[in-house]
Amino acid sequence: MSRQVKRSLALLLGAGTLAMGGTILPTDAAQAQATGVETLLAQARYWRSQGREDRARDAYRRVLQIDPANAEARRGVAGGGTPAPSPRAAPRPAPAPSAPPATRTGPPAAAPARPASRPAAPRQTGGEDRAAGFRALEAGQLDRAANLFQAALGRSRSDDEALGGLGIVRLRQSRFVEARDLLTRATALGSAAQWADALRSARFYGGIEEARATLAAGDLTGAETQAQALVRSGFETPAPALLLLAEIYEQQGRYADAADILAQAGADPGAEAGQLQSRAARNRALAAARTGDAETAEAAFVNGLLLDPADPWIRYEFGRWLIARGRAAEGDSMIAALSGIGTADALYAAALLQEELGRPLEAQRLVDRIPDAERSPLVRSFAGTLQLDRQLEEARALAAQGQAGQAGATLRRLAADPAYAARRPQIAQALLDAGDPAGATELARAALSGGAVDAAGYETLVRVLASAGADAEARAALAGARQRLGPTQVERLDAVLAVSRADRLRQDGRLAEAFDLLQNAWRVEPNSTEVLFQLGLLYETGNMPAQGAQAFQLLLAREPDDVPALLGLARTATAAGDNSLADDAVRRAMAQAPEDHEVYLAAADLARARGDERRAVRLLEQARLFYGRSQGLALGDLSAGNPFASSALGTNPFRAQQALAPAPASINPFALTAGETRLPGAMASAGFPQAYAQDEPALAADPVLARIDSDLRTLRNEAGPRVEVDAGFRDRSGEEGLSALSELNGTARVSTDLGRGRIGVEAELVALDSGVPSRSAQARFGRNATAEAQAIVDELPTPLALAPTQHAAGVAPSLFYAGDLLDARIGTTPLGFEYQEITGRLELKPRLGPSTSARAWVERQAVDDTILSYAGTRDPVTGDFWGQVMQTGGGVSLSWDQNGNGVYGDLAYHQYRGRAVANNDSLQANVGGYLLLHQGANDRIIAGANLNYQAYDNNQNNFTFGHGGYFSPQTFLAVSFPLRYIHTSDRLEVELQAAPGYQSFDQDQTAIYPTDAAAQAQLDALKRINTDVRSYYDALSQTGFAFSGRGRATYQVSPRTRIVGDLGYDTFGIFNEFTSTIGIRQQLGNGD
Repeated sequence: MSRQVKRSLALLLGAGTLAMGGTILPTDAAQAQATGVETLLAQARYWRSQGREDRARDAYRRVLQIDPANAEARRGVAGGGTPAPSPRAAPRPAPAPSAPPATRTGPPAAAPARPASRPAAPRQTGGEDRAAGFRALEAGQLDRAANLFQAALGRSRSDDEALGGLGIVRLRQSRFVEARDLLTRATALGSAAQWADALRSARFYGGIEEARATLAAGDLTGAETQAQALVRSGFETPAPALLLLAEIYEQQGRYADAADILAQAGADPGAEAGQLQSRAARNRALAAARTGDAETAEAAFVNGLLLDPADPWIRYEFGRWLIARGRAAEGDSMIAALSGIGTADALYAAALLQEELGRPLEAQRLVDRIPDAERSPLVRSFAGTLQLDRQLEEARALAAQGQAGQAGATLRRLAADPAYAARRPQIAQALLDAGDPAGATELARAALSGGAVDAAGYETLVRVLASAGADAEARAALAGARQRLGPTQVERLDAVLAVSRADRLRQDGRLAEAFDLLQNAWRVEPNSTEVLFQLGLLYETGNMPAQGAQAFQLLLAREPDDVPALLGLARTATAAGDNSLADDAVRRAMAQAPEDHEVYLAAADLARARGDERRAVRLLEQARLFYGRSQGLALGDLSAGNPFASSALGTNPFRAQQALAPAPASINPFALTAGETRLPGAMASAGFPQAYAQDEPALAADPVLARIDSDLRTLRNEAGPRVEVDAGFRDRSGEEGLSALSELNGTARVSTDLGRGRIGVEAELVALDSGVPSRSAQARFGRNATAEAQAIVDELPTPLALAPTQHAAGVAPSLFYAGDLLDARIGTTPLGFEYQEITGRLELKPRLGPSTSARAWVERQAVDDTILSYAGTRDPVTGDFWGQVMQTGGGVSLSWDQNGNGVYGDLAYHQYRGRAVANNDSLQANVGGYLLLHQGANDRIIAGANLNYQAYDNNQNNFTFGHGGYFSPQTFLAVSFPLRYIHTSDRLEVELQAAPGYQSFDQDQTAIYPTDAAAQAQLDALKRINTDVRSYYDALSQTGFAFSGRGRATYQVSPRTRIVGDLGYDTFGIFNEFTSTIGIRQQLGNGD
């Protein structure tokens, strides 16, 4: 070997072992310095190969402290350095405790070890190329050296020194597997001792590289086996293998084992002890968190931060843990700290946390701060994902606004971009969501034909194809997946296909078929949460909420933090009447996703369904603020209003209980019983305080904000102080001065919400007029019938006492409460009438099931058919007062409604008592049903049938003294066929109803003076003298067509002002009646 080559190899290979291990044995100071430089340069190259530019720059800076003129180190600090092979392509890390980002766990390494002795002088064949190769290697010209060694090998493939030299080049380039293969061949052809140290290093780091490739392929078991073999290999610096094994344990969720391995790695000479101890503390924290030991977890996180304050990944995990526990404000402090550290890794970790909080724009701003030269492949992939996700959301928003064509064009443009080829499954899903199943199916086919689809991509594509109705292609995709994926992943895809088909059947109303399909899928994969979730939706759609609640609980026993399942449980438990279970589910969802506006929207819907408008308003305001924050809109500050930001909440009781609870496998989810929402042994948990937020003006052109603002306007009209003023007119046909009635009324009402209802006071002004009775009517008014009878007998003109105009006016005050369970009112008949009577009503409205409700009531009300029955009047003959009839009684009602179709029935009994009026009793029964004929986005059409029966003990429909002046047939039967149209838009609500039908009733013969036996006896005596005398009222029977119609409209003039109008016309009964009302509703305050 030439002297120059010997000197080159001594300099290049005398560095000792790789990076963090080995003992340097310099022969003099200069060689020692060169050896230290080479070791540090090797470390820098290794970290660059792993995408860790921060650690690579640290190594380059340490080189410059030894050798300020080193060109490679200068380039490295400036962002250049020796070109490294592109880091392995890796998927974007899922921010979950079981899968920490790969960039934080790369094993340390550096330059190759030197051979035991210098190689012998090169032979003459290819000698010039080989010698030139060693000179280039000494000068750091790795690419030139590789070319020269390859040229020498081109002349002689058995040139062991050229093979060894090329192996050293590959070691310098961190291409360890190639280096191992080349040095193995050189050892076999030449002296084994010559290349022994370098080969040992190449084998160790080649094994590391292969194990990492196995890990990247998702084979955790295979990677674990390889890493354990490397740990046992006896390599003098096993820390890289230990770090790899710890990373594998982390991804397996074996955090305690990972902590033990990291402790071993920290004992290795040259290991970064503080960083490894911090990482071990992080794993201890995650292990404690998994068992629900929050106190130990938090203490371990804090300890890890103290051990290595600059480690961004322990802050990332601590931030995720805080966010998962509802402590979003403290999570924000972690983001602020990471942003302040400012390294590429810290900014990346902060961006991941922002995305987890649902703030993609904030995440993008953090990624933008990372210099392009410092962006690892993971960061670049994450940035591309953020950009694509934003465009997908924009396309969905366009579709929600009715711009489906523009949304589809945007998505097709994204699908055609080669940069997003790997995200075609997600784009296909977005096309399906935008209402383009054909485009989604076409893109799914293209993605499958491309071949490069991972397990998650297959799942999305199978779901898209099945949801779009392309079952045959979905099955073909599943067949292709069987050849590429493992059995567990294929079983999951089987469940996905079944679930997607079942979901389509469910939406088509084919519930029995969907049930059978899910049951078969459960037999294949009995632990599928996908099947359980769809089963819960199926029970919910089939109006079986108790079974639905149980199905969602079975799912949550397996995945306690599944937010959609928690919301499903809240809906079904509410429908089943188990409000405490529903409240627990909502709290758990909020704790798990404290800034997800969808969670708050769902919670607001539940609060509104229970009649709790104030809480619904607060939840909607919170949803609005969180949505605005996620979209980068300035809608207010959340920190002051988020009750989950406080650590005073302590340990999340749901996370601790559910994480440890075994799945109740003994319960068959396809044989759940009705009537019970709880699973055996299920316990309700304590509640959390609710969220508060601020009111903000609406922003236009955003469909989510538009929906929230519309709901807020509606709820604020139902909550808070309100003033209502109505003016009305009623006109009833009949005989002037007797049964005819004209009424003007005006009502002023002030109310506010109280609990789950409204309490208020009301004053109703009424002015009644019936006119002056005609002479014929005067003879049938008061006691004038006696004078008329005597005149007939005497054959003289009738000396009638003339009654004045029948008129009455007054103001009726009342106090009321109207709630979802109870209505109550107490007041008096109008002040201004001659006498006043107490009025009142108490009504209970319990729900007996998700579709069944009942009512029971007692009441005392004025009979307002005529002036006589309502206000009473005086006899023009004697001046005696009579009339003012009050009905006292009650009733019960039962109704059933499912999806807008229903039946109902009620039964009521009343007693009628008045002043100097004959007593009466009545019984009324009412049954009917209705069908939803049409359900649109803004309107409904409902048709039905109704049968009404009434029976009064005696006929009081007359106006002589002792009669009450109200319609009281002895039998009344009516059948009607109501048809209703309801239209609802942002500002206008319209309801129209027409009910044609038939009626038949009869009234018995009745005495003229039912309460005055002497006066009646006198009439009877006169009747016997002259049969023209009237001593009783004849019986009456009538049958024929009848009609009832009504129109009602509400228009929202401003967010807090509405105008209402009502028109009605009714011919059922003995009179025709027309009513009209116009009013204003003014909300005071903002409804908070």
